[in-house]
Amino acid sequence: MSLPVAQESRATCCLCGKPGKRPRAPFGARWDGRQFDFLECQGCGSKFVSPQPSADDLRRIYTQESYHDTHYAEVDDVPARSLEILERFVKPGGSLLDFGCGNGRFLRAARRAGLQAEGVELDATTRRRAAEKSGCNVRSLDEIAAGARTYDVIHLGDVLEHLPDPRKVMAELQDALAPGGVFLIEGPLEENRSLVAWSAALTRRVKTALGRSCYAAGPPTHLTRTSAASQRRFFERGLGHDVLHFEVAEDGWPYLAAIDAPSGRNRLRSAIGRTSVLVARLGNPAGLQLGNRFIAVTRPRTN
Repeated sequence: MSLPVAQESRATCCLCGKPGKRPRAPFGARWDGRQFDFLECQGCGSKFVSPQPSADDLRRIYTQESYHDTHYAEVDDVPARSLEILERFVKPGGSLLDFGCGNGRFLRAARRAGLQAEGVELDATTRRRAAEKSGCNVRSLDEIAAGARTYDVIHLGDVLEHLPDPRKVMAELQDALAPGGVFLIEGPLEENRSLVAWSAALTRRVKTALGRSCYAAGPPTHLTRTSAASQRRFFERGLGHDVLHFEVAEDGWPYLAAIDAPSGRNRLRSAIGRTSVLVARLGNPAGLQLGNRFIAVTRPRTN
């Protein structure tokens, strides 16, 4: 028995509101007896999950045990580049809210950089552990909504792609931004120009031609997949922000992720990942914007 497939005629992009269609090589996730498809947006060119997980699904997906302990167990990787960029827009001692702070990695680095940093997380256990590891106060969404404090910068690191309604969340966060404040946003560009992305797309097409499934066994955690162009369009058109800084880089993920055992397939993936990083480093100074990650600084327009 096949799993239920989303009704494409009712599916719209959560970034721009336009309809989507299934790609030539369908892919997505199968979880909890349901199938979640990635559809191609006919407006902005992003891909988005349909149907979207419910609020109860999201609570189950993002518990400390099922998500953070699996994907973000360590806090040792200090995000130096994003903090380096932030120094151009926020004075020392400025206030920062890390929305979706996870394990406290960015909070700890921001505090050490001299910022007055606080975090927000959905899961109570995640909040407690992030506070312990970062030395910063970590609040719930309700506590932030009920408070009157504003911040010089609001950071979203690998957050937007997890949100069912990123436009609504960003609009609500804007109320917590101090006058003249900025958003520091970073995350994946899974549909951008990249050797890794092209290789993954080719693999999906070959598997589809051979009658093999391109659906992952597990919950859909990334609800949107963007390119540099569609991500910037979301900031400028979807949110009405001025983009003060936007850069693209490549880290080779997931081809350069740790592997359990050496094999011909893994050696090929590793070579593609390393080459992708090198090509991006050589090409991006010329403005090619190759890569699978972005860092942006945006400011809501006042007129």
